[in-house]
Amino acid sequence: ETGNSLDRAGPNAFIRCLTRHALDEGWLSIWTLSLDGQPVATEYQLVSDGHVYALRSDFDASHETLSPGSHLSRQMLEILFGRGLTQYAMGPGDNAYKYRWADAAQPVHALTAYGRTLRGRALATWELAAKPLVRRLRARGTPATTDAGKVDDAG
Repeated sequence: ETGNSLDRAGPNAFIRCLTRHALDEGWLSIWTLSLDGQPVATEYQLVSDGHVYALRSDFDASHETLSPGSHLSRQMLEILFGRGLTQYAMGPGDNAYKYRWADAAQPVHALTAYGRTLRGRALATWELAAKPLVRRLRARGTPATTDAGKVDDAG
């Protein structure tokens, strides 16, 4: 539903390219937890300079009551930090489960790069100029409404 699942062409091509590069550089780390020979949880990571960057994780929802993702996380973190790794970056999002595993947090910053193609430039124009302008105009020009749905010109 997010458009980011790996069965979609764009995300699939990206993860395949990243995987080849990470494998060549020695950064690739993939963890799986199996039950009766079937994978029930997984995490895809990059590891470099004592840091772990968790990029994708998932679990089989049919085993949700067993918390396979939590079990994998516990085992994985114990092993990783036992090897002397110093930081585990859980990725963006203020998810409650992340606070169970950490005693400190650092903000995550996003970087968006746009291609030089016509499509890339159009997307950059939309994201960096047009969309913020539309939001500002909407915020300024939309009158407040009362609970009854009537327009309140004073607001």
